[in-house]
Amino acid sequence: EPFFSSIFTLSSHHPYLVPARYNILIPQNEEPQLRSIRYTDIALKHFFDEAKKQQWYNNTLFVIVADHTAKIIDEDYNNPVGTYRIPIAFYYPGSDTLKGRRKDIAQQTDIMPSVLQFSGIDDSFLSYGSSVFSNIRNPFSISYLNGIYYYFKNGFLLSFDGDESVGLYDYRNDSTLNLNILN
Repeated sequence: EPFFSSIFTLSSHHPYLVPARYNILIPQNEEPQLRSIRYTDIALKHFFDEAKKQQWYNNTLFVIVADHTAKIIDEDYNNPVGTYRIPIAFYYPGSDTLKGRRKDIAQQTDIMPSVLQFSGIDDSFLSYGSSVFSNIRNPFSISYLNGIYYYFKNGFLLSFDGDESVGLYDYRNDSTLNLNILN
């Protein structure tokens, strides 16, 4: 079948503007960032309401992903784990094969290999990510922030300053990274 790729973007970035006509639906006294995210949710709903009417809808893999986190308003996100915690959702309305939630590590570099595998394209390609649908996947993530490297794997976060390891955390059970278990 023909293959087509497109990007549709929504923004909940600063200055967190919400069109005036949505002020009735979105509480005025709420944090501006949250108001903007509520508007994004409404816009996404409208998009899918219209997309469902199109003949291509049931044969489309939708990928929904954030580009980064925003201003921290929840303590669980005020650390290296939360700084990089963004949603990635794959939605294929033509089948129920993608139902459920996984808590594996995934990152934006995993999107392309995942889409190619899901689409049945098995040509060789270069990617720094791996398909989230692979049975031989060994998920990990590496990040760098403020002079520290962060390595995420198997529910643990190892922090490294370039010379030595400075922290090890069981982030699934310690979301605020209060207990350094390195030693």
